[in-house]
Amino acid sequence: MFKSIFCNKKTFFKKKTFTYYVPSPPLRKTGYQEREFDSIMEYIVNLGFDIIDFKMESHATEGKSGLWIVCLLGANTEAIYNTKIEFTHDDINNGPLSTTNEIPLDPSIIHDR
Repeated sequence: MFKSIFCNKKTFFKKKTFTYYVPSPPLRKTGYQEREFDSIMEYIVNLGFDIIDFKMESHATEGKSGLWIVCLLGANTEAIYNTKIEFTHDDINNGPLSTTNEIPLDPSIIHDR
């Protein structure tokens, strides 16, 4: 994956973005790993995309807050570029590209299309 992050000089067939919103967790005394997002990024890499760059933007209102993550993805071929990055809870946990079934995802998170 580090190859994907640091490959800014690589030439791609085309590039596209992937945007994801992570809602803020409850207050904690320690940090935590965002395992759901990690699984989603692994899924995207396994589709054949390279992660060129990503940006994060916090969002906060009185009622809720979270973090927008916008990833710039590179596709080496037209077939990879044309792959839709649409998934369900089951795709990530049980799909053919899944490398582990130990990270339960929250099926209540809605993935806008």
